[in-house]
Amino acid sequence: MKITSASRLYLVAIISIAGLLRMTFPGLSEFKADEARLYASSLDFITNLEIPIHGITSSIGIPNFPISTWIYAIPLTLWKHPYSATIFTGLLNTAAIIVCWHITKRFCNTRTALIATILFASSPWAIIFSRKIWAQNTLPLFVGAWALSGLIALHERRKWPTFLHGLLTFCIPQIHFSGLALIPISFINLIICRKQIAWKSLIIGASSAILLAAPLAIHFDNSGSLSILDLINKSSIPTNFESLEYYWMLSIGSDIHSITGPTKYTDFLSSISDYTVVHWFWTILIILGCASLIINSRLQSPAPRMFLSWLIMPLLIQYISPFDVHLHYFIVTFPVQYIVAAIGADQLFNVLKARTFRITGWGLVISSASLQTWATIALLQYVSLHNTPSGFGTPLSMTMNAVNKVQHLYSNTNSSEVLILGLGNDPAIHEYPAIYNALLSHIPHRFVDKRYSNVLPKLPAIVLHHQPVNPQPVHNYYDQLSIAKSYIRLRSGEGTITVSQLLPFAPKTNTYRQFVPPRTLANGVSILGYSTHTTENSLEWEIHWITGERTDADYHFFNHLYNATGEKVGQSDAPSFPAHQWKNGDRVISFFADKFNDQVKQLKVGMYTYPDLENILFVDNSGRPVGSETTGRWPENQ
Repeated sequence: MKITSASRLYLVAIISIAGLLRMTFPGLSEFKADEARLYASSLDFITNLEIPIHGITSSIGIPNFPISTWIYAIPLTLWKHPYSATIFTGLLNTAAIIVCWHITKRFCNTRTALIATILFASSPWAIIFSRKIWAQNTLPLFVGAWALSGLIALHERRKWPTFLHGLLTFCIPQIHFSGLALIPISFINLIICRKQIAWKSLIIGASSAILLAAPLAIHFDNSGSLSILDLINKSSIPTNFESLEYYWMLSIGSDIHSITGPTKYTDFLSSISDYTVVHWFWTILIILGCASLIINSRLQSPAPRMFLSWLIMPLLIQYISPFDVHLHYFIVTFPVQYIVAAIGADQLFNVLKARTFRITGWGLVISSASLQTWATIALLQYVSLHNTPSGFGTPLSMTMNAVNKVQHLYSNTNSSEVLILGLGNDPAIHEYPAIYNALLSHIPHRFVDKRYSNVLPKLPAIVLHHQPVNPQPVHNYYDQLSIAKSYIRLRSGEGTITVSQLLPFAPKTNTYRQFVPPRTLANGVSILGYSTHTTENSLEWEIHWITGERTDADYHFFNHLYNATGEKVGQSDAPSFPAHQWKNGDRVISFFADKFNDQVKQLKVGMYTYPDLENILFVDNSGRPVGSETTGRWPENQ
């Protein structure tokens, strides 16, 4: 069918609106641990020019293939800002809509192509997933190219499309493991149409993709960390109908309120109109399209079989999978559900030939797409203004405001480093450190878990601290020693990020009590003293100490509480400030607590390695071991 000027105009308008929805306001995107680690990995790739052999860790506990890191290195080569990678994700997803048009136009007709493009462009989940850095969010373009090349290969026996299809069939699972569902789809359709396939081109393409997986295979072999059977044995039972629920949600755009989190979704839903009828309309279109494909699957054209298998196989794979299923596992289906829905709509147009019915049909398609778009925009506006615990994370723009403040202060003061104060201190495990390890990679920085310690360096430093609206009581020496404070307001109910310059710590000798010697450990740690606090419900105390030489060892403190007769009546163990972050002259204040006990008369403290639980011995002035603990008196009448 010939493309009219009007159709071209409509297509340009659809693509333009889709691009605006996906690429504008890049600061209104999540930047949690996964996004940060992927960004950091890609940035490290282009900065150090060392090709990564694996990606970030997947949800099933094994590393991903490195392809996603390579993909995101492309925009960061031009602009190293995280907005670059965010916009790039939106660009790839906008291009996926163009591919959707070409698939549907080539193997259906112009009207079906326009409808499929409208539905895909306005799909709420397709918009949401296209707006942040995430490996699986890049899938739609590559999956669309896989489908288009496969259909051309099945129809026309052309070498380059066949090569590309073989390449993408085995490359896409390396972007995200959900892409494994495409392999049986290709296998089934290629076998059925085996007589018209350019098998040499297909094998070359597939082999090229498999070679790309070699670095990760070598990594697994060397580390001995790959055991698929162990993963399966430790995983959950099949999720069954949960996978169907997620697939339905993704396809029709329902339940987008879930990204506001369990405590805020009712508030969001009260701010918008109920448009459930749109979800049912899209569901009906998909069902009609499936019926049409089943009827036409016996025809000579392989397109109906390809669309049906692409629609069904990912669901089947997730249905029988031993692993937990997640909504984003079905991104690999984009945009087949909208192609199928468009086929269903086209069948209605063919049946209802009267001009009035056709106008009504187009009105329903356009109005449903408009309502979906409006709801998505309302959702994005809501999460930009309101705290959404366990939902949409702090918008990237707000985090970048804090980073920009740090950069300004670092450039205009004599600060030696940045101390990032939050929950957790390991970028590989904890979210807060992962975020700032990525965004402040160009500035010396360390992480302080405020639940356990305050670190007061010898030289001036900058402190970055996320302070919730209702923070838990935490001893905070930084507020006493900070100047030039800046406050970055976050979303309503989310608190602030404080950026300040930290002056060197010069404590008075009477701020803590000294332990009875010995006070020096064999690892170079000097325990200066302790201070105590008693409340109605708990005993709290602080250990003041100075770090030794930096090491990879993992140290924990033990604190034993004794009564007047020498009987142990309490204990509190906690990790020390991580030894791989120690610097000469660091003064550390570590926090401990135990339930209230008025019998406590004595505090004994020591340090041990974890997890092997070997005590670090105290030494005298000549370096001879003199025991595993130091003692202090618990003061009375506090």
